[in-house]
This record gives sequence, C-alpha cells and structure tokens, in this order.
Amino acid sequence: MHVRKEENALFFLKRKTPAGGGWTAVAADAGGVAVAAASRDPGQTPQLKACGQAPDAAALGALVAEHRLAGTRAVAVLPPEAYSLHLLERPQVPDAELRQAVRWKVKDLLDYPLEEAVVDAFPVPGNPARGRQDMVYVVAARRERVQAEVARLEAARLRPAVVDIAELAQRNLAALQPEDAGGVAVLHLGPGEGLLTVSREGVLYLARRLELGLGELGGAGGGLEGPLGGTVEGDGPALELEGFDQAQRQAMDTVALEVQRSLDYYESHFGQPPATALVVAPLAQPLPGFVEHLEASLAVRVRQAELSDLVDAPGPLAPAVQARCWFALGAALRQTGS
Repeated sequence: MHVRKEENALFFLKRKTPAGGGWTAVAADAGGVAVAAASRDPGQTPQLKACGQAPDAAALGALVAEHRLAGTRAVAVLPPEAYSLHLLERPQVPDAELRQAVRWKVKDLLDYPLEEAVVDAFPVPGNPARGRQDMVYVVAARRERVQAEVARLEAARLRPAVVDIAELAQRNLAALQPEDAGGVAVLHLGPGEGLLTVSREGVLYLARRLELGLGELGGAGGGLEGPLGGTVEGDGPALELEGFDQAQRQAMDTVALEVQRSLDYYESHFGQPPATALVVAPLAQPLPGFVEHLEASLAVRVRQAELSDLVDAPGPLAPAVQARCWFALGAALRQTGS
C-alpha cells in the first residue's frame, strides 16, 4: 500500500517497492506504539535491526530517535478500527483495473461515502479443480485516517511509503514459518481481541477477528462472535487446567472451537488441503497450559512462535516485547520488490 501524495495518500498492495535498505514499521493502537526495523533479502535470514515499544503513541518520535531510525522509509500499520476487510468474488477485469472495479462492489458495505474512502484489493487464488473461483480481499479506510497515519510518521521524521494492515503483516510472519508450504494458521491474542490468519505459500486465504483476547483468557469468559456467523459459548472439549477457573477454561474452549471452525472453512470454501499447524504468536502475559489445551482440542499440531527462530536479532527479546512488536515486525518484513 504505497503512499503517493499526489493521490492523497492512497495505499496500494501490489505496487513494487525500491530494493534494499529494509523498512521501519510503526503499529499504534490504544495500548501505545511499537516500532520495528528490519531487512529481508531473498534466500537470507531476515535481519531485525531495532525493536521498541512505548505506552503512548505520542512517544513515536522519541522511539525513532532512540533507535536512530530518522529518515528511513516507513510502513504504518492501521489499527483494526481504522479499516474494514471484505472477502468478495473477484470482478472479471484485468489486474490494472481491479482496484477501480472493487470500489463499486464495496460501496454498499461502507457506512461512509465512497468518495471519502481509500480502497485497495489483493487477490485470493481459486481452485478450478474443485470449482472454486478466484476471490479478492478488499480493504477500505477513511481517507482522512490514512492521511493521519502518514502525518504521524512524518512528524516522527520517518519517510512514509506504505500503509499496511495487520492481516498482511501477520501473513509476512506466517510465510517464514516452516509449515507455510503446506498451509499454516497463526493466532495472535491482544488484550481484548485476537487475529487468526490462514495462509499457504505466502498467500493469505483467511483472516478473522476474534472478539476475545488475553483479558478474557486471563479472568473473564464469554461468547465470541466471528464473521463465519453465530456465537459460540465455549461448549467444546474440556481439559483440566491447573490454576484456571471455569470462565477461563470456557474462554480457552471458545478459542479452540473458533480456530477449528476457521480451519474447516479454509478447507471447504477455498478448496485447500488441511493446514499443517497452528502457530500461536508470542503472548504479552504467560498462559501456562494454553498451547497444550489447543493441541488437545484441535486436529492440528500447535506450537508457540519464537521470533528468534525467524529473524537474526541484535539481542534476546522478552516475550512481552515480541508480542507488542508482532505486527510492526511483520510489516517491516514485507518482501523487497513485491
């Protein structure tokens, strides 16, 4: 999603980017701001140059100065409330006309005028052998919000070039997993919500926001509603977990049920073979037994992610820092020249 001022900070998912130099990515949300700088060359282990976090998004300039990142080309990761993501049938138009074509398809799905929207799209290949046609993910955001993210980077003395989304940032991290060739699901849990993606060979097929996060798993249960429809109350397989109350166990069961439903949907809707693993992103707070509970509940191997297995870092990263910088790092690992 390249930023070009002559187009009022429109963002693009498919334009090529200059090679070399790496990226600095910024992910800001209600909990603060995270910055990661990395480079990724073909055939080489990605290099993490810097990783930092602050409890206040206003501290971005200080983070940039601390890590000596001023003047570097930058990616802004939009917070989830700033955009919408829609899975639609792909219009039968050439690639060059796709972005314009999907603007009209998404018009009735927005709660603001299309003229105020920045819209882009990235394709999802079909499976003709199983009668599955090509699909397209359409991203829409208010133009003023995109411009605000660009201005934030400029104020911090960064050189904004791309506006990205968490789903694609997580896809970049999924593509580094050894299971990517056979299909891999990745689950990230934030304080109040989760993000589940399923991708294969670097292609994002499924992305779901889960209205349940570490807050619920740490002490409050409840239902969870997702785009596949329905509300699940956590009546899945039970596993005795030391130190967790009934509400927490129910919340963990709910996560397992939603993951399984999503994996089933990935297979049936996209005509793909079963995913080979579920990777749980680093957690900001420990949840002993959570990964084991998911593995006991799901028909797929489950493991915890460790960023040191994916990138060369200048030093050890605490799990909480890995969790906080997850999307910033994913965005900074966008492929050079793609």
